[in-house]
Amino acid sequence: MTQNITAQLPQTTTDSTSNSTRPILAANPLNKSLFEVIDEVAKEEFESPRQNDASDLEGRVTPPSTSSEPARVNRFLDFGNSSDDEPCNYDSSPERSDEFNTSDGYSPEKQAPKTPENDKTVKSLSRIIEANDPGYDLSPSSKAEFKSALKQVNEWESPHKGKNIVRKLFADTLENTGSVAKISAGDASVILFAAKNTDTVRGGWSLELSRSLNVSFLDVNHLEDLEKNGGFHICSATHPRDRFVISRRTNVLTGVWCGQVCAEKDSTKVLKKFTSFIPREMSLEQYQKLIADAKEKETKIVQQNNRCLYRVTDEKNSFVVECYFQEGGAIIKSAIPVFHYEVYNGKDKSFKIEYTHKQSLSDNDPLTNVSHEVFYDQFFERLKTRPNAVVYDTDDKIVVDVGVLYNPAHPQYGSCPIDQGLLVEVSKDLLKRQ
Repeated sequence: MTQNITAQLPQTTTDSTSNSTRPILAANPLNKSLFEVIDEVAKEEFESPRQNDASDLEGRVTPPSTSSEPARVNRFLDFGNSSDDEPCNYDSSPERSDEFNTSDGYSPEKQAPKTPENDKTVKSLSRIIEANDPGYDLSPSSKAEFKSALKQVNEWESPHKGKNIVRKLFADTLENTGSVAKISAGDASVILFAAKNTDTVRGGWSLELSRSLNVSFLDVNHLEDLEKNGGFHICSATHPRDRFVISRRTNVLTGVWCGQVCAEKDSTKVLKKFTSFIPREMSLEQYQKLIADAKEKETKIVQQNNRCLYRVTDEKNSFVVECYFQEGGAIIKSAIPVFHYEVYNGKDKSFKIEYTHKQSLSDNDPLTNVSHEVFYDQFFERLKTRPNAVVYDTDDKIVVDVGVLYNPAHPQYGSCPIDQGLLVEVSKDLLKRQ
């Protein structure tokens, strides 16, 4: 069936996120110092970090330990009334606006010559990496040595063998902590870790080094479950909360789906009124790989403050993801799958989205096919009175959330059944013609 703009969903609730404590750095299981590793690695070509073979999360990322240490204050991510990743709070993120990460552009065919100064820098950093937990700050003496070495690393032009050696050592040491799982993209100029607890890597020195080496950490806790009623964007059929997600709508083209999250055994108590999920059959590791590849290939659509839209693609999937960054790009606090992304071409009168709807997993609730149409004349007319629906605004384009645009319902224009994440990109040139 085809429906015009009708049903209205409740507005999104707000919340705040929190951080838990971190485990102590595990010992090097190889019983080999990083100086020995350096000597071995320096004799051969830099090897791309291997991908972790395990697909099960418990085998890839060790859950964090608990302690009485107070949670860290979130210095970089401020969503106003909501510190979750909800798209309706786009304009309240005062994060630094410089580029999150820059690619090292590693090329095995071109390597900088080995010099005593380079060796000194690499060995200084290796001492620090080996002796210090990535979740804690350095001592004053170590901090001075680190600053000097990091300055040299930042001055190295890419590609540079010394930088690649440091990256490999740093990545291998992080994996040995058992709190993160590694994914490399392309030629290994991007490394993305899945971190069960990002506090394990929030020491000032480790974050600085991560930014210099293009290493990032994806917050797994936030993606896989509610975090003070925020987050939760990965939900397979085996997830404990799966049967408590209601009003389920699935984009038939992308597999991205959305719904409301209810309390266990009480569908009348809604914990989160809207959230979107990656395709049901997609694993955390696959999603992590898609994001790493998007960062590597720079498939960025638009960036504003600490938010960025990426197009993620592989042989089976193609959809848009909105990443929220912390710590200058070292931490990906959330990666939200966008339910639908449309680009206005200036010619079409409307666009349609096809999705299925099922109120719950109960056998009594049928699965229905729905076609929802948005008309551009109404879209632009409504936009004149709803500027808050513009969720990205750059020099050359705007991105509008149709859910925010049409909700609450308007007698003339109706409402939108997709509460958030139905995004439309409009170039500034085409916008001037409206």
